[in-house]
Amino acid sequence: MGFFNKLRDMKDSVSYKLDDVKYFVVDKAEDAKDFVKDKVLDAKYIIADKASDVKDLVEDAAYYVTDKASDTKNFIVDKAIDTKDFVSDKTFNARYFIADKQEILGTMSVIKHLMRNTLLPKR
Repeated sequence: MGFFNKLRDMKDSVSYKLDDVKYFVVDKAEDAKDFVKDKVLDAKYIIADKASDVKDLVEDAAYYVTDKASDTKNFIVDKAIDTKDFVSDKTFNARYFIADKQEILGTMSVIKHLMRNTLLPKR
């Protein structure tokens, strides 16, 4: 009977060792699964963070373009107003210049008429 007892003890020992191996493999598989799950979550967070950064960059670029377009529009409007005012001033000055010249010509015409009629001998 001692042989059968030893055989049963060996069988139990092998069974325990197989259980230990099975638990070790299951434990390592769970560790690997958790590791992969953590890495996938890390990758998701990294991708989400980078997507958020890209979104922020695109929004900043859109704001910059809008701001520059607004600045350009305001610049063009200001220059158009300045040009209109410049042309208006020059037109106003030209009108006064013409009016002054007409007044001078009118005055010279009167002087010429007076000189003919009063200073020059009559023929």
